[in-house]
Amino acid sequence: VAGAGALGLVYAARLSRLAATLVPDALRVCVLSSVDSKAETLRRHGCEVHVAADDEQLRSAWRLDNRSGRQVLQAVQVPMRCWTRPEDVKQELGGGADVVLVCVKSFVLENVEYMSRLRQLVCPESGVIVSLCNGLGNLENLEAHLKGTMTAAGVSYDAAHIVASPRGASSVAVAHHSCGSTVIGAVNP
Repeated sequence: VAGAGALGLVYAARLSRLAATLVPDALRVCVLSSVDSKAETLRRHGCEVHVAADDEQLRSAWRLDNRSGRQVLQAVQVPMRCWTRPEDVKQELGGGADVVLVCVKSFVLENVEYMSRLRQLVCPESGVIVSLCNGLGNLENLEAHLKGTMTAAGVSYDAAHIVASPRGASSVAVAHHSCGSTVIGAVNP
């Protein structure tokens, strides 16, 4: 997952939990952050995801139990593999990624250096870069900067934001407010 903001961390946390419980040897999830201190904190302490346990869809997505039925905010602690350099991510994965979910602000996709970092992450023969970025122009930027790389764009109806952790600066926390559909379509095969 490229991007350690709210949506990127929600996707990384959900995929990491899925990998740990269902397919521990088949799915490895890493996050590419642009901030060294955030990457270090995520590697050391994981990501704390706050979920409203009275929301049935969120509770199901995170496999939480709320027998009381009361409005309760539950925190899920998820270990993270997070790096700031593409070569470190590739080393962690043992090669290029099969799929890179890009979860950054759309203006970041105008940055040639960032797009070069994305290209380095993906397996050149078969990898796919999927943009789930907010804003307009994602498709045009992917096509302009990633020629020869399989790309796709999507829309996510999840809602999340970064929050202050009760544990202070030693933790990264995100509140996941709603769990919606994610729709992905091919840009260039």
